[in-house]
Amino acid sequence: MRFIDRIAASAAADPYGTAILDGGTVVSYAELWAESGRLAVRLAETGVGPGSRVALAAGRSAGHIMAALGVWRAGAAVVPLDPGATPLRRADVLHAAAPAATIADDGTVVRHGGPGPDDTAPLGLGRCAEDGYYVFTSGSTGRPKGIAMPHAALDNLVAWQLPELGERPRRRVAWFASVAFDVSLQEITCTLAAGGTLTVVPEEIRSNPGALLAWLVELRIEVLHLPYVALQMLAVQAATSPLTAQLRLTEVLTAGEALKCTPDIVRMFLSVPGVRLTNHYGPSETHVVLRHALPGDPALWPALPALGTAVPGVRVTLRDAAGAEVAPGEQGEVCVGGIVMRGYVGEGAAEASARALAGGYYRTGDFASERGGLLWFAGRKDQQVKIDGHRVELGGVESVLLEHPGVKEAVCLLTGRESLARSLVAVVVGSAEPAALRSFLSARLHPSMVPRRFVMVDALPLTSTGKADRLAAARLLEPGRV
Repeated sequence: MRFIDRIAASAAADPYGTAILDGGTVVSYAELWAESGRLAVRLAETGVGPGSRVALAAGRSAGHIMAALGVWRAGAAVVPLDPGATPLRRADVLHAAAPAATIADDGTVVRHGGPGPDDTAPLGLGRCAEDGYYVFTSGSTGRPKGIAMPHAALDNLVAWQLPELGERPRRRVAWFASVAFDVSLQEITCTLAAGGTLTVVPEEIRSNPGALLAWLVELRIEVLHLPYVALQMLAVQAATSPLTAQLRLTEVLTAGEALKCTPDIVRMFLSVPGVRLTNHYGPSETHVVLRHALPGDPALWPALPALGTAVPGVRVTLRDAAGAEVAPGEQGEVCVGGIVMRGYVGEGAAEASARALAGGYYRTGDFASERGGLLWFAGRKDQQVKIDGHRVELGGVESVLLEHPGVKEAVCLLTGRESLARSLVAVVVGSAEPAALRSFLSARLHPSMVPRRFVMVDALPLTSTGKADRLAAARLLEPGRV
């Protein structure tokens, strides 16, 4: 069943139920369906249809959701534009995507080009009637690289996630993710397909854990998607707040970067019994392909939990450099077949698409091993480094750092290009002294894994999607910066 048909069924079943809460704006399912239908007609009248791409200029708002539904109902693909992007990056995204139209903040449709949909994009893939959305990442050239995902990816996502969450109408789901992050599409489609209420997190509190905690309580939020860093920040706040006991959360889902079950996160889930924490894994080229609901007593959760098992609709295998599947228990690169991206648009897209999809599956660049029927993350190509001849996984160092009671957040970085000059540096938020951290790690890790330098900061730099910004953190190491 198509996700758009599920949303139509939600509107028919409960037309007066609240679909969207956006500050003082309340949108019922009847209003959502009627307005998106009118927009779909306007788009069709301008020549937008299957094979078209439509850029969405509104940020996280009721208007963005109206626009997205209108585009999908017209049969076209959405291209969410990051409201925080620089003018140059936005221009590059629009050049790569070559949208047939843009829907402005006020809902105005601005048509591009001739009277009908363009047949090809100037940078990469031709148009396809099966495309559902495009999200952009920075390619190896630094220019935006668009990922073409089919409607089937969202259909499949909704089909498997709704039974796991339970299709309870009017459940309140926070919309936290940036529109440029594919988790945003998960929040929107899964909420509306289940008849829930999508509740927009105000922009000014997304990076303020105290304000976010108060908002979750006030709005009676039940389902929350957060990247790991944002979850850690919330857990630190929850540890000392009297509001924690008033949380109505039943589901917390995390994705986007490796989950670490820090002492703060464990304490938060012990303080709010009945909340399920689920780890989702999947790059933007595949959306979610592995999931794992952490079982039992949070006090017994491993520091680095499993990625889990494959969702329906995809096939996940572990392969060596030659493309052969590894033996059970051995480490291999996570490769995904089935419902994955169609390819890239952008500079160098054709070559990048051919490399990424060689062999008929997508190579993620992540490594994992299988134990007890679950896949366990073993690091990325670009985060497995050699120090003094020893292989070091940066995430493993970060996980142990976070066990120190004086550390709230941390990222570990590699400095020096030549093998003899390589060393680790930890950028840390917290109250601990560097000497204490060095002693703490030395008692627990091989000497090659102990950072030579600790840089204390007030807050980690974050990307627009809420992940730790490692490039920005690396710039903090420049002379005179800290």
